[in-house]
Amino acid sequence: MSALLELSHVAKRFGGVHAVEDVSFSVEPNELVGLIGPNGAGKTTIFNLISGATAPTTGEIYHRGMRISRMGSTRIARRGIARTFQNIRLFRSLTVLDHVLVAQTCRSGGSLSQLLPTRAHAPATQQARELLEIVGLGRRCDQLARYLPYGEQRRLEIARALATSPDLILLDEPAAGLNEAETAELRALLKDLRSRGHTILLVEHDMKVVLLVCSRVLVLVFGRLIACGTPAEIRSNPEVINAYLGSAA
Repeated sequence: MSALLELSHVAKRFGGVHAVEDVSFSVEPNELVGLIGPNGAGKTTIFNLISGATAPTTGEIYHRGMRISRMGSTRIARRGIARTFQNIRLFRSLTVLDHVLVAQTCRSGGSLSQLLPTRAHAPATQQARELLEIVGLGRRCDQLARYLPYGEQRRLEIARALATSPDLILLDEPAAGLNEAETAELRALLKDLRSRGHTILLVEHDMKVVLLVCSRVLVLVFGRLIACGTPAEIRSNPEVINAYLGSAA
């Protein structure tokens, strides 16, 4: 069985800047893989390449064995790759439930104008409510999303990603800006999602999150992959300590 996601000798250059250089790795089904590294290492560029926001300069990306390197973001999303972003992107005038219903149209190709007026009776509504229960927002369905506390807005972003029925979720710094209690809730949610069979590639600077929830960790520095291993192996890797974690790790 082929990997769910595979990057083969991928590079991305912006003029003379090598944002990503000769990166190869794979993600297997039901893995929760961390992608870490200092600011400017190329992590978000990797996400942009996988999700189709930009195309690699060289190399190839495969999803379920099919090349997606230059497929485009809409087709890639409909194939089953969902992502969140570092900066929360919510609609100011939509409720929490409507945000999830909007996301459901991405994979189905349905019409938002048809879905929202009939949401009280649409079969999709029950699924949307179930997803919100999973992320701990079941009681917030009818609230405007802009009034949610910051940590709950982060979880709504994850619910929107889940609503597209993905087989791979790219989470871009979901713990950014969270307090200690919210971060603990996020860790529990990530573990729960993996137990439900979801495959996740996680970019995160909070090392406690990465080391406690990931099955495998990739380390990117200056656009190059310098290490791959279990959290214990990464934490004790001298090259990773020198380049990113520091001796306190």
